[in-house]
Amino acid sequence: MKRFLALVIVLALSLPICCFAEESVKLTGWTKHLGGSIEVQEKNGEYRISGINQSYHTAGINITPVIKEMMKGNSSVTVEITADVKVEYMEDPDDVTIGFLVRSDKNKDIINTKDGFKKYYKGSAMHIISDNQYCARLVSDTPVDEDWVTIGGELTFIAPDVSGVYWESLILCFDKMNQYDLMKALWVKDAQITLIDSVAGDGSEYDFEEEEKTEEGEVSTELDDTDTPALPEGNKLLNDQWVKGLGAATVEKSEFNGQTMYKMKGMNSSYASAYLDVYPSIKALIGEDDEVSVWIVLDVRTVGAGPFGMKLRPGGVSSLVNSSEAFSENYKTDDSTFKFLDGAGVVLTTFSEGEFSGKWQRVEMLIEFKKEDFNDEFWTSWNLCFDMMSEYGKISEIQIKNAGIYLIDEYESVKEGIAEPEENKPTGEKNNPIIYRPYGFNKYTATFAEVVDQPLPGEETAGNNQKSEKNNVIVIAATAGAVVVIGAAVVVAVITKKKKKGAEK
Repeated sequence: MKRFLALVIVLALSLPICCFAEESVKLTGWTKHLGGSIEVQEKNGEYRISGINQSYHTAGINITPVIKEMMKGNSSVTVEITADVKVEYMEDPDDVTIGFLVRSDKNKDIINTKDGFKKYYKGSAMHIISDNQYCARLVSDTPVDEDWVTIGGELTFIAPDVSGVYWESLILCFDKMNQYDLMKALWVKDAQITLIDSVAGDGSEYDFEEEEKTEEGEVSTELDDTDTPALPEGNKLLNDQWVKGLGAATVEKSEFNGQTMYKMKGMNSSYASAYLDVYPSIKALIGEDDEVSVWIVLDVRTVGAGPFGMKLRPGGVSSLVNSSEAFSENYKTDDSTFKFLDGAGVVLTTFSEGEFSGKWQRVEMLIEFKKEDFNDEFWTSWNLCFDMMSEYGKISEIQIKNAGIYLIDEYESVKEGIAEPEENKPTGEKNNPIIYRPYGFNKYTATFAEVVDQPLPGEETAGNNQKSEKNNVIVIAATAGAVVVIGAAVVVAVITKKKKKGAEK
């Protein structure tokens, strides 16, 4: 390989690149890319990106002209892409993590055939992330805070990346902002591309034969029939039916090992999901008490794989809370359970770091609701649903089973009676979520922070209610394999009643 001594790029004034140096090109002109509510403001070379209402909502900048110029006389180039970033928070400062990547834009129909892409598209950093999305990742799950920090990495591009055959452009942007609801804005400055290395050639070795591509996808159809432990008696869930919700997802009732199972198919977005209404069941259990702590437990497995999260989205939302102003005036407090997000409305993120697989997984989430949350003038349902499925194209079916709601004394965790450490028991104070290794293993001491190497106390794990003391423990288990962060499909709610203030103990 040869190393360039200098690089001079001459581009039209309309292109978003403004200044140049030896082997380096500075990038300017960040503009709205993904997400209808994204806004970009620039001052003195610093860009403020606001309106981030999903983990992948982002501004972007087209780097195709730079890579194309570097590619002249070469069949591939290796570059370093960096930028300085910081976060502006909704409330008090709290670390969040982001991803940084290059994403293809305006993809052509030819790339919908994945086998063809894999067969002929070797040597590039670009890879498939769903049916028709391709990207090259620079960093993932990188902590950012209120101080500027430099992020980035090296990527190798090949001639077809800038040929226009598969897509029109390559966009530098952000994603994997799973705690996006903590972010008021993301700031970025000093983005640049530096040429590191190159391989001489004209790209003729990359010969794409469209007729040899197939329509076969990458979805894994392998399912593991190893079951999760049976649910105990005393189920308080009033209705276990999952129904069609947001997006094009459909749902049908089925059976697994004598248990009711629901199959969700046709997901066409990261939030397309069926839902289960848990509001009537939890409302019936709070009675006249001031607070109620709820364990929501879910079993899930999938045909395919990919990340996911879950949310409670109130339904039948009235004008008393259906705008940011009304929500703040009539409901919001310093520790309110639900949040109002622009573009998403009223929502509670129950967790955000799940990973689908063909094995049944179970997750138990402890959530605390207050008496003021149960207000039929605000909403008439709490719809538990899937979200943040950024690779939904890899998932052809989500299977859900074992829904239930339990009082705390009537439910035992799937830890097979292994005593939970005293410091990990719910106390009403923030706890570091405890991740239990898969069912059948004998180690149950890994904390979430140890798993992901970052502090995630309480519902900070979910990216919602970060200063609340209500969602303080998440217990995950699976039937086999490595630590599983989330699973779903039993809606088991274990309830701890708290006596009304002043009531006789």
